[in-house]
Formats: sequence, C-alpha cells, structure tokens
Amino acid sequence: MTIASARAIFKTLCDFCANHTKLVLALTAGSICASGDILSQTFEAYQDVKKARELKIIPYTKDVSIWEQTKHEFRMRFDPVRLSAVAVFGFCVSGPLGSLWYPILDKFMRVKFPHFKEGSFRFVATKVMFEQAIYGPLLTLLFFPTVSLIEGGDSLRTLPQRMKNDFWQTLLVDELAFTLIAPITYKYIPINFQLIWTSTVSVFENMFFSWVQHQGFPTIDLPGFPWGSSESHHKETQCMISASLLQSDPQLSTHGNPNADADIPSLSGLSSLTPENIENAPCHLFRLKDITSPTKVTHASS
Repeated sequence: MTIASARAIFKTLCDFCANHTKLVLALTAGSICASGDILSQTFEAYQDVKKARELKIIPYTKDVSIWEQTKHEFRMRFDPVRLSAVAVFGFCVSGPLGSLWYPILDKFMRVKFPHFKEGSFRFVATKVMFEQAIYGPLLTLLFFPTVSLIEGGDSLRTLPQRMKNDFWQTLLVDELAFTLIAPITYKYIPINFQLIWTSTVSVFENMFFSWVQHQGFPTIDLPGFPWGSSESHHKETQCMISASLLQSDPQLSTHGNPNADADIPSLSGLSSLTPENIENAPCHLFRLKDITSPTKVTHASS
C-alpha cells in the first residue's frame, strides 16, 4: 500500500465519521460496553479459579498457571447473550443519549449562563453538577432494565429485587468515579470528542455495571461500611469447606489433562456461593447441609 492510498483511506474514514457522527458515537459506545463485559466475564472466571485453587479442588490446583486455568474457565462459561445485551445497551442507549447530552448541555449553558466563561471553574462545576444530577443517574437507571430485558429469563425475573438491592450503591460508586472524570471532560476535552472520551474511560465502569448485573454488588468487609456486611462475608467463608471433602466428589476428582475441557467442570458461581443458595448449587460444586459443622456435608445428587 502506497502512502497516497493510505491517505485516501484515512480521508474516507474521516469523511464518514464527519457525515455519520451519531452512528460512529453509538458504535464506539457499544464496542466499549462490550469490552467492559468481556473484562467482567474474565475477572469473574479468575475469581472462581482463584477460590478453587484455595480450596484445592482437583484439577484446579497450583500445578498449572492460574492464567491458563482462567482462560480455560472463561472459554467454558463465556456468555454471548450477556455480551450482546451489554453491547446493545451501549449502541442503543448510552451512545445515542451521550450524543444528545453533551451538545444540549453546552447549548443550555451558553443560553442560561452566558456570563460563565467557558473553561472557568463555575462553567465546569455547573456542568458537572447537571451531569451528576441528570445524566449519570439516568444511565444507571436504564442499564439494569435494558440488559435484563434483552437477556430475559432469570435476569428479567430478578430485576425488581436487584434494583432494590444494588441500584443505589451502584449509582453512588458511579457518581463518585465521575466526580473525578467529569471535570476533565468539561475543562479540557472539545465537545465533539467528549462522548468518545467518556466512553473510553468508562470501560471499567461498564465492567463494574456488568459485574453488578450478573453477580450482585460486591461484598465489602469494612467495619461500619453500609453494604456487604462482615456477617455475609463470614457466611461465605463458612462455605469454604475442607479440600478432602470436596475432592471426594467424583465430578471433581478428575486427574486428566487440566487443559482438557471434558476433565474440568465449570466453576461458575463458586465465588458467590452462600448458605442461601448453596442447596441449589450444581453437583460439581457441593451441597452444604449444616454450615456450622464442616463434617456434615453431602454431595448433590447427579
């Protein structure tokens, strides 16, 4: 490829972006939301593999690299429907809303606050205030119903309870994060690039949202912290029963090649196992009849 042809292709792309701004922004937002979900699914697989290694569940032992086991677990449990749902949210909701929000907010500021100099502290602080009061809560409010509606099934049935349990703390985390990001957006980023900028830095926000949607708000074991009490952490710890009992399950005691799909059951759900849901755990995990006595353990019937 010659330099001239490369320049021609680049100019064509620039012209397309200029003529189809909203489409490009929507595609960008969708791609970044999808990237966030892939990170979330990868991290969930890593967390379950890490716990399996701590419990010495065969063949998830330390004889094999944790990253190799995580890649294997990710391949086994990868959920394309979940990925598509999060990507559709970015393409159909956050992208179009963002392409409208930033120009409208800028025009509103110029009409209602013409005496605020662009880039000044008052100008930036007022924009941040409106974003935190309107745009941020709106996106957080729309994320869970949109993804649940696309996924259907259990995701849709558990939506009301999930909104009740997880919405407000998720919103607070989002607001705190964007209190740091939004001033940079409105102070230094030209308006035509503000959505691309916020979408890019939001990849970890999308990862967090996807985690909350599919795993619940993470437990935080800090004294006095209002969510994720020490009690829930203690109950989860009680579920980590002895390795010898776990290894006696034929479905776990497979000594074949750790990289062979047939030898390793998926660990999906292991890191979030609690006394409340343990009775319904898959047979390749375990059933804990009495969390106060680690010796009273029976395996789920196959």
